[in-house]
Amino acid sequence: MATSTDEMLEVRREEVESGVIVLRARGDLLIMSARKLWDEVDNCIEREEVKIIISLFNVDYADAFGIGVIVKVKSAIEKRGGKFAVILNHNLFELFEKCHLDEYIKLYKCEENGDLEEKEKEVIDWVLNVVR
Repeated sequence: MATSTDEMLEVRREEVESGVIVLRARGDLLIMSARKLWDEVDNCIEREEVKIIISLFNVDYADAFGIGVIVKVKSAIEKRGGKFAVILNHNLFELFEKCHLDEYIKLYKCEENGDLEEKEKEVIDWVLNVVR
């Protein structure tokens, strides 16, 4: 599992199942730190890894630039025929909904007391089109 850090954002990369990559971010997704997340996604795309889940469950705050990076990721993966989803905490899920991103990006909400591991399995199944 690879990790890259910035003063405000840490991104951990893990290949979990059948080529699905989970990028787990922790910290703040801001104009000064969002590049770190984009670089990780770009590295995946260069390796033709286009089944990507970004977990923002442990992200405390996202500004407009950070949200823009998520939209850019969706577009880049879609152009390559991949699948993309985002796991969000309650606060970020509400923010993404207010921006109507739930109409464009597959979003999953995990509550504070929710089981993040179970939510990740659910999203992986969606990416892989698995019915269990």
